[in-house]
Amino acid sequence: MLGSEVLSRFSEEKNVEILPCYRNLLEIDNYGRYKRKFQKLVSEYKPDYVINCVVINHGRRTLSGVIQQLVVNGIFSRYVAKQSKIHQYFMVQVSTDGVFFGKKGGY
Repeated sequence: MLGSEVLSRFSEEKNVEILPCYRNLLEIDNYGRYKRKFQKLVSEYKPDYVINCVVINHGRRTLSGVIQQLVVNGIFSRYVAKQSKIHQYFMVQVSTDGVFFGKKGGY
């Protein structure tokens, strides 16, 4: 939802070239396939900026659902950040409150 809105807003800009990339295209899962696909994408495209809006807000409350949330909301984001140093792009990370339990904290 948020990624679609970001895409919509940036596509109105005249001097901005956008390459939308979706979670299923990158195969972001706990098998790490996204690493190869993401590296290939940034190597070929050479972006100046990467805006990561990929998130799972309210996943399944099963072990596989929790693992998928961890990979998408945490591990993938850290991977994109680390790759920014290698591929020389600026990363913008959009987060979600869906990664918190909500039992304590001021969020």
